[in-house]
Amino acid sequence: MRSFFKNYFQTFTRPKNTFETLLAGDNYFRLGFIYIAIPIAAYTLMYVFLTIANGAPSVFTPWLNIPKDDYYAINRFMLAPSML
Repeated sequence: MRSFFKNYFQTFTRPKNTFETLLAGDNYFRLGFIYIAIPIAAYTLMYVFLTIANGAPSVFTPWLNIPKDDYYAINRFMLAPSML
């Protein structure tokens, strides 16, 4: 577990070496899926909290033709597929 988080954080500090190490192993697909699941979970949780708080984008016009009041509620379900 320690090497999991070590590799995760080293992608920010030493990306080339870290990705070469990950690609040399046999389980790079499983690890890659787990690594992308972390930001997906964090962003989904953020959108859930924004929906609960009745948040709406106020500074920018959303690029999707979705009403501003429902933007974060709908985006919760579109986030994971768009990141994958």
